[in-house]
Amino acid sequence: FDENCQKCPKTVELIERVVPRQYKHAFFSALNPGTHVVQHTGPTNKKLRCHLPVVGVEGSRLRVGDVVEEQRAGKCYVFDDSFEHEAWHDGSETRIVLLFDLWHPDLSDKEVQFLDYLQKSRLKAEKHMSAGDDSDENFFSLLSKTRDMLKDNSWWVNKGSE
Repeated sequence: FDENCQKCPKTVELIERVVPRQYKHAFFSALNPGTHVVQHTGPTNKKLRCHLPVVGVEGSRLRVGDVVEEQRAGKCYVFDDSFEHEAWHDGSETRIVLLFDLWHPDLSDKEVQFLDYLQKSRLKAEKHMSAGDDSDENFFSLLSKTRDMLKDNSWWVNKGSE
């Protein structure tokens, strides 16, 4: 994950400077035109999820619970992703959104410290257990196998912007 942070230093700097009580989880999400991310829920309510549309936003919608919003560039959408949510992109360009998480504001600093410790311990244990797993059916082997899946930018770069 450090390798990805090195590829996006300005984004990392922005999140570290602006986001209070970071959950230390961020990524760019790309949706091609005509894509629908089906309804789903996040695994926990200990964090809030933020969607910050970057490019290709026209024609994008986000539903959280019973509320559907047309997304706008530059507007940050913050929600508890343990609630059912889904997204659509009916625009003509690939939509890129920066997703990042922050600890739920209802948690005390001591609760955040404890939950962060548990989370890091679990991740270390999973990584250790995955090292001896030859089945290639664990989180870390999936990351490794898909790392170089996309060989170029042709899947998302618009022809007019190359």
